[in-house]
Amino acid sequence: MKYKQFIYSLLLALTLSACSEDGDIDDVIVSKESVRAAFDKRLAVSYSNTTVIEYEGGRLTIYVSSNLEWTVSVPTWCSCNVSSGKDNGVFNVTVTENTNLSSRSGVITVTATGVDAQSIKITQKGNPYSDLPNSGDNIPPA
Repeated sequence: MKYKQFIYSLLLALTLSACSEDGDIDDVIVSKESVRAAFDKRLAVSYSNTTVIEYEGGRLTIYVSSNLEWTVSVPTWCSCNVSSGKDNGVFNVTVTENTNLSSRSGVITVTATGVDAQSIKITQKGNPYSDLPNSGDNIPPA
């Protein structure tokens, strides 16, 4: 109900703003369908900024708010429990352990036809212990 009130308020505001000083409408054509089409498609995700993950890895739970069919893509060092969905949904991204000293970054992208893609930048810290020898390494004494 609030949606209809918003649409009719928007139509009224557009119509009134197009009136000239003598009250005539100046070449304004706004249909209910064109306004509705502009607001019908939606896609949003629960993360909006860069997310930092510890080197050990972990899991992100991402909520999708949409009324469309959507797809998910993740960096190669991550896995996702779904590749697509429809309408509102949730998916999990599992980040594997980073065994390198340097950090790594990637983007989780949720896309749907007719709307802007939603991107979540993830950065995973480097492993501070990756340059230490393993217990099985054959290292001569000093």
